[in-house]
Amino acid sequence: MYRARIIDAGLEGHLPIQGLSPKQIADIEAAQGVVVPSAYRDFLLECGESAGLLCNDAEFFYPALKYLKQDLQEILNDDDEDVRGFEFDLPPNALVIGSYQGRQHDYLICDGTNDPPVHRLVIMKGSTQLHESFTYYIARMIGSYQKAQQDS
Repeated sequence: MYRARIIDAGLEGHLPIQGLSPKQIADIEAAQGVVVPSAYRDFLLECGESAGLLCNDAEFFYPALKYLKQDLQEILNDDDEDVRGFEFDLPPNALVIGSYQGRQHDYLICDGTNDPPVHRLVIMKGSTQLHESFTYYIARMIGSYQKAQQDS
Protein backbone atom coordinates (compact mmCIF):
# COMPACT_ATOMS: atom_id res chain seq x y z
CA MET A 1 0.00 0.00 0.00
CA TYR A 2 2.60 2.62 1.07
CA ARG A 3 5.24 1.39 -1.36
CA ALA A 4 2.76 1.56 -4.26
CA ARG A 5 1.72 5.11 -3.29
CA ILE A 6 5.34 6.25 -3.23
CA ILE A 7 6.04 4.70 -6.64
CA ASP A 8 2.80 6.09 -8.10
CA ALA A 9 3.82 9.55 -6.88
CA GLY A 10 7.13 9.25 -8.75
CA LEU A 11 9.16 9.34 -5.55
CA GLU A 12 11.08 6.13 -6.01
CA GLY A 13 13.90 7.94 -7.76
CA HIS A 14 17.28 6.25 -7.60
CA LEU A 15 16.84 5.40 -3.92
CA PRO A 16 15.46 2.06 -2.77
CA ILE A 17 12.19 1.49 -0.97
CA GLN A 18 13.01 -0.99 1.74
CA GLY A 19 11.06 -2.27 4.70
CA LEU A 20 12.03 -3.61 8.09
CA SER A 21 11.97 -7.09 9.53
CA PRO A 22 9.75 -7.87 12.54
CA LYS A 23 12.97 -8.04 14.61
CA GLN A 24 13.94 -4.50 13.60
CA ILE A 25 10.46 -3.26 14.52
CA ALA A 26 10.79 -5.02 17.87
CA ASP A 27 14.10 -3.17 18.34
CA ILE A 28 12.30 0.16 17.82
CA GLU A 29 9.57 -0.85 20.27
CA ALA A 30 12.14 -1.85 22.89
CA ALA A 31 14.17 1.33 22.43
CA GLN A 32 11.14 3.64 22.61
CA GLY A 33 9.23 1.59 25.22
CA VAL A 34 5.99 1.29 23.25
CA VAL A 35 4.03 -1.08 21.03
CA VAL A 36 3.94 0.28 17.49
CA PRO A 37 0.37 0.94 16.20
CA SER A 38 -0.69 -1.31 13.31
CA ALA A 39 -0.90 1.44 10.64
CA TYR A 40 2.65 2.54 11.44
CA ARG A 41 3.82 -1.09 11.64
CA ASP A 42 2.50 -1.61 8.09
CA PHE A 43 4.51 1.40 6.93
CA LEU A 44 7.65 0.11 8.63
CA LEU A 45 7.28 -3.32 7.06
CA GLU A 46 7.17 -1.71 3.60
CA CYS A 47 9.31 1.42 3.96
CA GLY A 48 10.94 1.53 7.39
CA GLU A 49 14.52 1.60 6.16
CA SER A 50 14.06 3.86 3.15
CA ALA A 51 11.22 5.19 1.02
CA GLY A 52 12.85 6.56 -2.08
CA LEU A 53 12.82 10.35 -2.06
CA LEU A 54 10.19 10.52 0.69
CA CYS A 55 11.66 12.04 3.86
CA ASN A 56 15.21 11.55 2.65
CA ASP A 57 16.00 14.93 4.23
CA ALA A 58 14.87 13.96 7.74
CA GLU A 59 15.54 11.37 10.42
CA PHE A 60 12.60 9.16 9.64
CA PHE A 61 14.00 5.67 9.09
CA TYR A 62 15.72 2.78 10.80
CA PRO A 63 18.13 2.71 12.57
CA ALA A 64 17.60 6.38 13.58
CA LEU A 65 14.07 5.46 14.75
CA LYS A 66 15.60 3.56 17.64
CA TYR A 67 17.14 6.75 19.03
CA LEU A 68 14.67 9.53 18.21
CA LYS A 69 12.78 9.40 21.52
CA GLN A 70 15.97 9.37 23.57
CA ASP A 71 17.42 12.20 21.48
CA LEU A 72 14.29 14.29 21.98
CA GLN A 73 14.31 13.63 25.74
CA GLU A 74 17.92 14.83 25.86
CA ILE A 75 16.99 18.03 24.02
CA LEU A 76 14.06 18.64 26.38
CA ASN A 77 16.22 18.02 29.46
CA ASP A 78 19.14 20.09 28.22
CA ASP A 79 19.97 23.37 29.90
CA ASP A 80 21.32 24.80 26.67
CA GLU A 81 20.31 28.40 26.04
CA ASP A 82 18.56 27.31 22.82
CA VAL A 83 15.89 25.48 24.86
CA ARG A 84 16.11 27.19 28.24
CA GLY A 85 12.66 28.12 29.45
CA PHE A 86 10.89 25.68 27.12
CA GLU A 87 9.02 22.98 28.98
CA PHE A 88 7.30 20.00 27.45
CA ASP A 89 6.63 16.61 28.97
CA LEU A 90 6.77 13.99 26.26
CA PRO A 91 4.17 11.36 27.16
CA PRO A 92 5.76 8.03 28.15
CA ASN A 93 3.64 6.27 25.51
CA ALA A 94 4.87 8.58 22.73
CA LEU A 95 6.54 7.03 19.70
CA VAL A 96 8.80 9.59 18.00
CA ILE A 97 8.58 8.83 14.28
CA GLY A 98 10.54 11.67 12.75
CA SER A 99 12.89 14.53 13.42
CA TYR A 100 13.87 17.43 11.20
CA GLN A 101 16.99 19.43 12.02
CA GLY A 102 16.61 18.61 15.71
CA ARG A 103 13.90 21.25 16.12
CA GLN A 104 10.78 19.58 14.74
CA HIS A 105 9.66 16.19 16.03
CA ASP A 106 6.65 14.15 14.92
CA TYR A 107 5.19 11.57 17.26
CA LEU A 108 2.28 9.22 17.86
CA ILE A 109 0.62 8.34 21.16
CA CYS A 110 0.58 4.56 21.50
CA ASP A 111 -2.68 3.97 23.35
CA GLY A 112 -3.96 0.93 21.46
CA THR A 113 -5.39 2.96 18.56
CA ASN A 114 -4.60 1.29 15.23
CA ASP A 115 -4.16 4.53 13.27
CA PRO A 116 -3.49 7.28 15.82
CA PRO A 117 -3.19 11.02 15.26
CA VAL A 118 0.23 12.48 14.50
CA HIS A 119 1.49 15.29 16.70
CA ARG A 120 4.28 17.72 15.96
CA LEU A 121 6.50 19.26 18.60
CA VAL A 122 8.45 22.32 17.51
CA ILE A 123 11.09 23.21 20.07
CA MET A 124 10.39 26.58 21.74
CA LYS A 125 6.89 26.70 20.22
CA GLY A 126 4.99 23.67 21.52
CA SER A 127 3.05 20.65 20.36
CA THR A 128 -0.03 20.42 18.16
CA GLN A 129 -1.98 17.63 16.54
CA LEU A 130 -0.83 17.70 12.94
CA HIS A 131 -3.17 15.10 11.37
CA GLU A 132 -5.99 12.91 12.60
CA SER A 133 -4.26 9.67 11.59
CA PHE A 134 -0.89 8.29 10.57
CA THR A 135 -2.38 7.13 7.26
CA TYR A 136 -3.53 10.67 6.43
CA TYR A 137 -0.17 12.10 7.58
CA ILE A 138 1.73 9.86 5.15
CA ALA A 139 -0.71 10.58 2.30
CA ARG A 140 -0.22 14.33 2.82
CA MET A 141 3.54 13.91 3.07
CA ILE A 142 3.67 11.93 -0.17
CA GLY A 143 1.63 14.68 -1.84
CA SER A 144 3.97 17.39 -0.53
CA TYR A 145 7.10 15.60 -1.70
CA GLN A 146 5.48 14.86 -5.07
CA LYS A 147 4.64 18.54 -5.54
CA ALA A 148 8.19 19.55 -4.57
CA GLN A 149 9.59 17.11 -7.15
CA GLN A 150 7.30 18.47 -9.86
CA ASP A 151 8.21 22.07 -8.99
CA SER A 152 11.96 21.43 -9.11
